[in-house]
Amino acid sequence: DVLVVPSREESFGLVTTEALSQGCQVICSDIPVFREVTDGKAIFFPVGDAQELALKLNDFYNQKENYQVSDLFIKKIREKFSFETVVNAYIKQYHAAKANNF
Repeated sequence: DVLVVPSREESFGLVTTEALSQGCQVICSDIPVFREVTDGKAIFFPVGDAQELALKLNDFYNQKENYQVSDLFIKKIREKFSFETVVNAYIKQYHAAKANNF
């Protein structure tokens, strides 16, 4: 399986983390947020470049064995974006903002 995300912009890219956490490879636009949330483990293509996207899809389907999401990375992404981890990060930011009178 593969998830294709040809976005020009994203605020977070939750769909990419959801896919990777289930072992589904991601082919997505090369935008900073996707590089960050996927730890660079997705397959990237230039924004708006349909030809390059087609090449990446073709490569993926012809060489799936080379594009498997490792169990170690699945575990890492699940821990990094778990409900508990995300909530604790929000609480930490809330207290920091409150302490600085934001």
